[in-house]
Amino acid sequence: MKDRLVFALLIIFIFLSCEKKNKEIVLQSENKINLSENEIIPNEILEQEIDNDNEDKIYDLIMEYEDKVNYSYDSILYIKEIKFGIKNSRNWYVLWTDRDDSTDNELIQTIYLINKNNEIIHKYWFCSAFNPEAINKPDLFEKVAGERYKYIECFVINDFNNDGLDEILFYGPGYAGDENKYFYIENYDILLITPRVLTNFPLCVPFDFNNDFVPIEYCIIDGVSGFKIYTKVENSVSKWFFYTWNEKEKKYLVNKAIKF
Repeated sequence: MKDRLVFALLIIFIFLSCEKKNKEIVLQSENKINLSENEIIPNEILEQEIDNDNEDKIYDLIMEYEDKVNYSYDSILYIKEIKFGIKNSRNWYVLWTDRDDSTDNELIQTIYLINKNNEIIHKYWFCSAFNPEAINKPDLFEKVAGERYKYIECFVINDFNNDGLDEILFYGPGYAGDENKYFYIENYDILLITPRVLTNFPLCVPFDFNNDFVPIEYCIIDGVSGFKIYTKVENSVSKWFFYTWNEKEKKYLVNKAIKF
């Protein structure tokens, strides 16, 4: 009888030991899975949170700044840090709706210079960007690669001349009674002693949009990259021209060697 009792107790002890061991194995396995997830998945989420949080902070900073100067803008449509080349600051491009334009046909473009202490040290305005949907051309820049606001494609940001800095291509109005519509590029020339910030227009081309094709394309022809634009010339006649970067003039000029 005593032997049976000892044997029963031994069986119970072995069972409990195995059960404990199984729990430890399961727990170790769960810990390994969690550790693996912590090493891979949350890092991606964390990066997204940092990016989103950073843009939110810049958004709040800009709105606070504009509140102090009685801004005339309505709301921010798009905000993005770009490599515009203005030193000693981070360069943020912002696209606004105009408080005085309920149609949103004309959108305001600005560049904010923000230092390492998250302080706005300067702001630049430049030519308004027209909404391509206003001329029934929502796909105006479909043949131009680059960063854009996907809901209203009124601009494209890219390093078109391959100098390591971003340029801003957009469609906008003429000046001083000029009723033409223009393709413009804004950039920042870091080589000038007095930089022509946001006023140099290295590309300024009147174009014809009264057609059923896209009037601008960024492409490579004969090994040279540039803009193929259906350009308005004299007597309302339009022709295709190829505009390529001229390093000496710091502008996109007609490449006369290429004809259509």
